[in-house]
Amino acid sequence: MRLKKIKKTFFKGSKEIDFTKFYNKILKKIDKNMEPYLSNIEDFKEIGKRLVDDIRSFKFDKPDIHPTKDEIRKEGSKIDLVISCRGEDREVIDPSIIYTIPKNIMGDCEDCKNKKVIIYVHGYNVDRKIALTEANDIFFKFKNSLTEKGESLSDYKFILFTWPGDAGLINFSISQMFAEYSGEALYNVFFKLINKVKVKEINLIAHSLGAHVVLKSASLIEKDKKNYGYKNVLFLGPAIEEDILTDNKVERGYHYPNSLEAIKTLNIVTSKSDIALEFFFKLNELKNPLGSSIEISRVSKKIKLYDFTPSSLKKREEKYYVNSHLKYWENQEQVDLYRDFICD
Repeated sequence: MRLKKIKKTFFKGSKEIDFTKFYNKILKKIDKNMEPYLSNIEDFKEIGKRLVDDIRSFKFDKPDIHPTKDEIRKEGSKIDLVISCRGEDREVIDPSIIYTIPKNIMGDCEDCKNKKVIIYVHGYNVDRKIALTEANDIFFKFKNSLTEKGESLSDYKFILFTWPGDAGLINFSISQMFAEYSGEALYNVFFKLINKVKVKEINLIAHSLGAHVVLKSASLIEKDKKNYGYKNVLFLGPAIEEDILTDNKVERGYHYPNSLEAIKTLNIVTSKSDIALEFFFKLNELKNPLGSSIEISRVSKKIKLYDFTPSSLKKREEKYYVNSHLKYWENQEQVDLYRDFICD
């Protein structure tokens, strides 16, 4: 007997269930739930490449060195100054000293006098060359945005602050420790720019674990200097714990509730499609990342939270979608919005 349609069924008592429809329903749910993860395929490829590089170079606890001037000329044409606290070589005897000392690799801080300074602080698992590529990309788009708005680029200086956040893909805790040291180095940069060079203002953009570096530096600004702290700070996918600004118990790790006193406005951009935070960070820290809950925006009027998860935005806001940890400044429209956060 020929059947025009084969229907698989599941019998429970006398009730017949159309298993094909049931199966398709499950598939749709799986597809919907897996969509954010599938969009991270490029991230996985990049992370895999970096892991292979770590294995080849036996880099499991020693971060990269300073970028060279030749590398900066090749990869960083849109960067005005490069300041690094990576150290001169990978055989570091005391990282708590070496990584707290900033060094001008290219450019002169004096050129920032009376300028509005924008500093980019990269995140975890970023070596010197990737740091240059990231900063050059975001500064390129930022300068385009300022020009489009009719602002003069001569009023601004763009600085890459690169730190030893690449102690190896499997050493997140070591990179956290290095972020702590690097926060002191960034504070030293802040102190020089504000008190010696006399810049107009300092604004920061930090990606991933770079947020740790920024908050540590802000926590060191003395009380009588609070009026001269950071103006606008933008965190893109911050890889720091959700209670970092509220829990002041030292035994619970790195927490800086007083850092907000040195920041005029803190903008946090997050996305539930960021699997690096929503899965790997949670697995490592056993806590949610900063910005995962709207509650953080209620801690202070200074904090402004933006959720760029595709499912949370309307179709017309598709240009702001953030699909993965490496896509927070993927397009010009995203950076145009960040310009408004920074240059208010």
